[in-house]
Amino acid sequence: MQARRLHHNEVMKEFACHGPHSRAGRGPADVRRGGRGRRLAHSYLLVGPDGVGKRLFARELAKAFLCEKPPAKLSACDACPSCAQVEAETHPDLLFLRTPKDKHELPVDDMREFCSHVSLKPTRGPRKIGIVEDADDFNASSANSFLKTLEEPPPGALLLLLATTLTGNFPLSCLAARW
Repeated sequence: MQARRLHHNEVMKEFACHGPHSRAGRGPADVRRGGRGRRLAHSYLLVGPDGVGKRLFARELAKAFLCEKPPAKLSACDACPSCAQVEAETHPDLLFLRTPKDKHELPVDDMREFCSHVSLKPTRGPRKIGIVEDADDFNASSANSFLKTLEEPPPGALLLLLATTLTGNFPLSCLAARW
């Protein structure tokens, strides 16, 4: 069976239809409310099995926030230079952190560099967006390094953490206090 590529509007519509999924009734509803002019949270944790669309949703959400000509709130035009850069993962205000192919954990040096770049002012867009694709691959050192950024995010930063489970060294103590 061949997977079809979803358009941005299909991803956002699918996300909006599923309602809250986190244990405190937050998640998708928070993003929808934030998109309607209310205050948006500084970080979101997307948890689910591989292949469910976490990466696609994170990229589409980043595209919506960085789009130069959004047709509506939480929408992207898919035609402007910023949308093209997000799609190519070359936008200067969009940062990705992934576990290297030859490692099983996120190296602390990579995490420190990621946090350092997230703390800089946006170059082109209105905010910096950091996507940690393997949030369940934190080791104790990388989790501690990330905790400061998660607890006290830079102004205008949006952090999207993608995980398959909530096990390991993920800094849940910080997130649990906010739920």
